[in-house]
Amino acid sequence: MDLTVALAAPAARLCGLLIAAVALGLALWRAPWWWLRKPGSVHVLGGATVILLALWQLRAGIGLGPWLHLLGATVLTLMFSWQLALCALAVLVLASAAAGHGDLASAGLNFCVMGLLPVLVSYTFARVVERWLAPNLFIYVFVTSFIGAAIAVAAVTATGGLVVLAGGIAIDHVLDNYLPTAILITFPEAFATGACMTLAVVYRPAWVVSFDDRRYLHGR
Repeated sequence: MDLTVALAAPAARLCGLLIAAVALGLALWRAPWWWLRKPGSVHVLGGATVILLALWQLRAGIGLGPWLHLLGATVLTLMFSWQLALCALAVLVLASAAAGHGDLASAGLNFCVMGLLPVLVSYTFARVVERWLAPNLFIYVFVTSFIGAAIAVAAVTATGGLVVLAGGIAIDHVLDNYLPTAILITFPEAFATGACMTLAVVYRPAWVVSFDDRRYLHGR
């Protein structure tokens, strides 16, 4: 979702910038930098960021927007931790704005909606699933990854709709154009997340910070 000056109120953009600064500062302070010292980890994180940047350029939308695209926030959260996911998403937001999708004046708000919100939802949902559901691979792939991504996208969709409504966009445009497109992108996001996490935990479980062989394969 690319929110712009034309779609968001000045107050929303200012609040987004302040929240983004605090969240990114906390992420940089609490990030598990030790993980990046593992062989190949920097290349994995960098490669995932570049792939998502390419996917972010494939957008869908009607009329005024906001334009929608796959997020990948749940994948980043599960693979690299919420802190490194926020750092990667900050880079994606700035790079996307520089490429002409969105604008720098709305970068803080875009980071909050497309980065901070889905990361927090994905991380919180994963912790709830870990706490209350059985520890097995099916639960991790289908519930934590697939359903978690769908919930995260739903949260982004709802928040984005409220932001543009507060910015003065007609409710008819939101209901007739934005909402149907947002609903259509939910399943692809969930499916892509589930598929990526399945491949990762099967072939490269060491790349996934949130996956523990002892828990999900042996039920310990």
